[in-house]
Order: sequence, then C-alpha cells, then structure tokens
Amino acid sequence: MLLPLISGRYEVKPGMIAFGFCLGETQADRQVFQIDDNFTHYCQTKLLAGAKRMVL
Repeated sequence: MLLPLISGRYEVKPGMIAFGFCLGETQADRQVFQIDDNFTHYCQTKLLAGAKRMVL
C-alpha cells in the first residue's frame, strides 16, 4: 500500500484474496462456507433470536 502522501490518493480497499488461496487450513481454504463444531449451536441461537424478535 502506498501512503497517500506518495501517490496523492487515499484508497480504502477490502483485503480480498483469490478463492482457493492457501492460508494453511488446507481443505477449509477451498470452501466458501466453513462449518465448524459450533455450527449447530450458532444456528439454534440465530433461530431463537429471530423467534424472540417476532414475538416482541
């Protein structure tokens, strides 16, 4: 990244990388959605939060 003083422009960009780039997690790096051991708990929490919001 160039400093704004060098290029004369200030840029903000997401730190995106190409899909499939190896970050050291092998198989997980090839998946769009990484599902771990907490997935079921996460889904249940989201559903409960949504149900509570609908009641209010």
